Amino acid sequence: MSKAVSTRTEHTGSGQRINSPTRGTIHHGADAATPAAPLLSDPSLQAAVGLRRRRAAPNLNGLRDGVEDTIWRAERNKAFRAGSYGALRCVAIDAWEPFCSYDRHCPHCLTREVPVKNSTTGQVETRTQYYHHYVFAMLIGPVIDVVLDIEPVLNAEARRDLGEDAHHEGELTAAHRLIDRLHNTFGPFIDAFVFDALYANGPMMTKLDRYGYGGFIVLKKNDNEPLKEALALWRDEGPCQEIEDLQTKERVQFWDADDINTLDTYKGKLRVIRAVVTKNNGTRMTWCFAILGDRARKVSRRTALKILRSRWHIENTGFGQWVKHWNLGRVYHHTPNAIMATLFLWILVFNLLQLFVYCRLRRPRVPKDPCDTIIGIIAEMFRDLGAIPDRIPWEVLAHAAMG
Repeated sequence: MSKAVSTRTEHTGSGQRINSPTRGTIHHGADAATPAAPLLSDPSLQAAVGLRRRRAAPNLNGLRDGVEDTIWRAERNKAFRAGSYGALRCVAIDAWEPFCSYDRHCPHCLTREVPVKNSTTGQVETRTQYYHHYVFAMLIGPVIDVVLDIEPVLNAEARRDLGEDAHHEGELTAAHRLIDRLHNTFGPFIDAFVFDALYANGPMMTKLDRYGYGGFIVLKKNDNEPLKEALALWRDEGPCQEIEDLQTKERVQFWDADDINTLDTYKGKLRVIRAVVTKNNGTRMTWCFAILGDRARKVSRRTALKILRSRWHIENTGFGQWVKHWNLGRVYHHTPNAIMATLFLWILVFNLLQLFVYCRLRRPRVPKDPCDTIIGIIAEMFRDLGAIPDRIPWEVLAHAAMG
């Protein structure tokens, strides 16, 4: 799960001020570092997309259909043909908490008790914190990253409204629903999923097997299967392969064990890889991960490591960039549907921006931070918008685009 943390001052009902953490920083102004912030806050632009008039009860299915249509049209235009690892289209799954509050909340907010120091009295108080939690699916690749879908983590009241057991659910439950819908929507368009260590469990692996998907899953607990068995097999062995990556200036040592079936809750076979990455400055990082699925288990060790490390695209190209540069840590209207509508609208914008920059303009994803390329393009476009003397008629343009 990813969290973008900053601080703000909130007022209690008694007039006391408490400094509290929140998710995301609200940016204002027309500086190059946050070129999209004024646009996202423009009332006429919000009206153009229907956010101000219909945000309390927007058509989420229509917005989700718009995201899906964009992906399928990009596929027909061969936008993803060169953007895969080892001929595998990989989707990263991770959860994001964009914001939280001690005061503003809605019936579907999740809650937790948080110790907070009162800036006036200096005493530590326990306060109820309200937040929303979403699981995202991002198609990741060396050329382009696009978001496929999102799923909210439901609280007890939201589950009760659906006729389910009334208790707060976790990230894994929402992820299962999301993968079910991705399978129904995209089917074999997806080849494999990439997960962090939370998803290293039998039920998730079994679901991927049932749908015919591969999986690349981080392993962290040495005393849990299947990593425990792999470490026992490697105890007296040296690395089975060493490579020098001249592009990244890294030396990588691999240990590899296949056909591991010691996980009680999963009946299939797993391949487990350990990669020790040493940089030029002597820094070492160790990656351990499991691979499942017939096609996924056949990829080279180097490609498997690239796929696993590309999971960070959802953190960097996605969550971190959205809060830091695109003002998505702000709550424009606090109802469950309005927040989902804002996220879907942003996904549409983000996907179109990715496709424009990396497919239409064919900009390379360099330097190392992919945000730099996009920010440069947006800053240039924003400067051009600033040269227009009159206010931009967003509503008129939106109606014209819809015919």
